[in-house]
Amino acid sequence: MGKKKRGQKVCPECGTVNGVRAYYCKECDYAFKMKKRSKNRRGRPVKDWRTLEVGDYIRVIGRSGSYYIKSNGDKIYFTDAGIYHIKQKHGEGLTVIGVGRQSHGFEFLYMGKEKQSKLLDNMFNAPHKLCKVDYIPR
Repeated sequence: MGKKKRGQKVCPECGTVNGVRAYYCKECDYAFKMKKRSKNRRGRPVKDWRTLEVGDYIRVIGRSGSYYIKSNGDKIYFTDAGIYHIKQKHGEGLTVIGVGRQSHGFEFLYMGKEKQSKLLDNMFNAPHKLCKVDYIPR
């Protein structure tokens, strides 16, 4: 519990000092009351992907997930950023279908620990960064 400075607010549940624009407490996830809905529809970061359910919509953050390292050191990521619809849950990831403008087709989102691939020395399986979104299909 800290002292409140200008541009900060204190959580009424746990007493933790948070930023003035925070929607949720960083310690206890208490939802602060806001005056109006956020214009940013990017979604809320997912801390544990196992809490996601089949049928949820998620946003995959760019430059995350499995990648290949070229000889000059550049990384090539295999999964496009965008909105995906969860179809199945597996032990190490999610089977999804792309529904946004950037994301297309059927994908497997690896969510396990980062490890080197058994196929190539320069390929690595890394977890994707996800945000849960309220997507309304058109």
